[in-house]
This record gives sequence, C-alpha cells and structure tokens, in this order.
Amino acid sequence: IVNSAYLMEKRYLDKLLSTIMTSMENFYRNKRLECINRGLEEISMRDAMTGLYNRLGYQNQACRIFWEKKEKNQNLTILFIDMDRLKYMNDTFGHECGDLAIKITSEAILRYRPEEAVAIRMGGDEFLVVLPWMEREEVAKLVGRIREEISMQARLMELPCELSISAGSIDTDMSSSKELDDYVREADEIMY
Repeated sequence: IVNSAYLMEKRYLDKLLSTIMTSMENFYRNKRLECINRGLEEISMRDAMTGLYNRLGYQNQACRIFWEKKEKNQNLTILFIDMDRLKYMNDTFGHECGDLAIKITSEAILRYRPEEAVAIRMGGDEFLVVLPWMEREEVAKLVGRIREEISMQARLMELPCELSISAGSIDTDMSSSKELDDYVREADEIMY
C-alpha cells in the first residue's frame, strides 16, 4: 500500500493481479476437471441398464472392500444371484421383456441390500452382492425379501411369465489365502 503508486507506475501491480487471476482460473479449471473425471469414473463402473456396478466396478469397489476387510480380519458374506429363465423370456417374449425383468431384479437387490453392501451385475442375468458378514438366517431373509419384491413387481408390471431367482451365499474366511474371485466361484456353485 505504501508503494502502490510505484507499483502502478512500473506495472508490477498489473502483472501481479494478472498472475493471481490466471492462477485462480487454472485452479478452478483443474478442480472442475477433477470433478468431471470422478463423474466419468463412476459412470464407467456402472451398468447402464441397472445402475448396479459392472465388472469394472467389481474390480474397483468389491475387490477394494475385500482387501480392506482382509487387512482387518473381518469376514464378508458373498451372495450370488442368478435370474431363472431369462433366456426363455428373451426368446419367447422379446428382449424388452427380458430387460424389464433384469431391471426389476436389480431394483429389488438395491432396495433390500444393506447400505454398506456392494451390488454388481456380473453380466446377463447374474448378480453379486458383497455384504458385511451376516448370519445364515439373515441372508435367507434378505433373499426372501428380494424374491417377494421381484414376484410382486413382475405381477404389477404384468410380465407374461413368473419371475424368480436362484441364490447361493458363502462366508469368507479372511485367515485363508483365498481371493474374492474364489469365493464368488464357490457362491455360484452353491447356488446350483
């Protein structure tokens, strides 16, 4: 302030203000770009039809949670869900019917899964839910609620056939050397 006349005469103040403005604009652009990139990353990990995580989301979210829990020696419950007769629905009633059945199933999974659980559409008619460890009875109740919701929504939306799921679950043992993929395979086998 004391030397402001000198700074203005020598145009230092103008350069300083210009530099500050340019820095602020760059900072804003960088923050905006970070925000956009986070949004794009989230979109890339989601299944477009259902909003559930996709295979990339499985790698980024479910695997991360698995390793975090493994470090803390906290077990998880892995729930594998498969829609019954989706191919029949697609072949007989068209893919619009099959897509609606997939949406009904995914919405039921999202509605009843615990908040901290990660729900994934593994592909086609296969879904995976990585849950905090749950008692067998709790898992059975969860699957029952999902089944009831699916059946009710199928009737409300007048699907031309019954909509149902098969499910299998397994608890992790974090003291073992198994990885998440191993547990997913086992839950899939248990489902059958």
